[in-house]
Amino acid sequence: MFEIITKKSNIYFFYLYNLALADVKHWSRKDYNELFLITTGGALAEDEKRLLIQFQQVILKLEKQEKPIHLADFFYSTNQHSTPWLKLKKVINRSDYEIIFNTFKKFEKRFDEFWMKKLREENKTIQNNLAKNIKLNENRLKEIIKKLNILYGANQSLDNISKTPLFLIPLPEEITGGGGKFIPPLKAVVIECSNKRASKARTLEIIIHELVHLFFEKEHIKELFILAEQNLAQEKSKELIKPLDIPSVVFGLKEIIATSLTIKYRQDEQPVSSFSRLLIFTSRKLQPEIDSYFVKEKMIDEEFIKKTLHFWEEYLNTKNKKG
Repeated sequence: MFEIITKKSNIYFFYLYNLALADVKHWSRKDYNELFLITTGGALAEDEKRLLIQFQQVILKLEKQEKPIHLADFFYSTNQHSTPWLKLKKVINRSDYEIIFNTFKKFEKRFDEFWMKKLREENKTIQNNLAKNIKLNENRLKEIIKKLNILYGANQSLDNISKTPLFLIPLPEEITGGGGKFIPPLKAVVIECSNKRASKARTLEIIIHELVHLFFEKEHIKELFILAEQNLAQEKSKELIKPLDIPSVVFGLKEIIATSLTIKYRQDEQPVSSFSRLLIFTSRKLQPEIDSYFVKEKMIDEEFIKKTLHFWEEYLNTKNKKG
């Protein structure tokens, strides 16, 4: 059940990508970067800074062009012997390719040091503990999938979903958080966790959250999100997304609803960003609606999305009143 992949080059890409986007993406983890630099000799040298800025510019340009190119689609791989360079060379210009290649070469020594000091010994243990966590919660996973099938109007099974590759990013014990993302072209999930978190319920919840994006957000659901955004005045859309530093209302709706269905927040949860605080607020507000829809075997509809937008706006109004 689930192939957990711990390929060193996948892990190197993750840490370098996170480092490059530290000051431009709300999800980039500063604590990862700080520990990475402290462990590998301290602050960046001037030549490292210049190269990292160039790398960042290439990433942002490729992701924003008419046909976006995401480096994750090339650098994450289930094959222990494959390399991304030949494929990448065919789809980007020479200048961009050289910047990416030179950045990887430049930071290779730092990453090798970080790997040896912080990750190598823990890697296999984290993998084993995560596998045990998934296996022990097999029945729970089946129940969650049943619920998601009703709410998203889907027909998924654990047998089908468990073919998804999980790219494990091991985290040192000093890192208390974790995270995840999904990679549509690879039908895969990236999961970040330390040995301490590998056995926790939250890590399983994050995996399920990413699986929602991969398997349950089908066209009829996406159309509801797009319609909801189109029905908002342009100024209202800006009011909803600008304070949270997110790209669109559709993105926000996807995250709010998937989070509300998969993540159980503790009462003492300490969110790290305004968007995280929104997710906690709306998740709690939406629980009675979710329970009602599940009991009635109703699929997410326009009314559900209207209530989600209402709670989103309520959060921002509450935030503004607090100053």
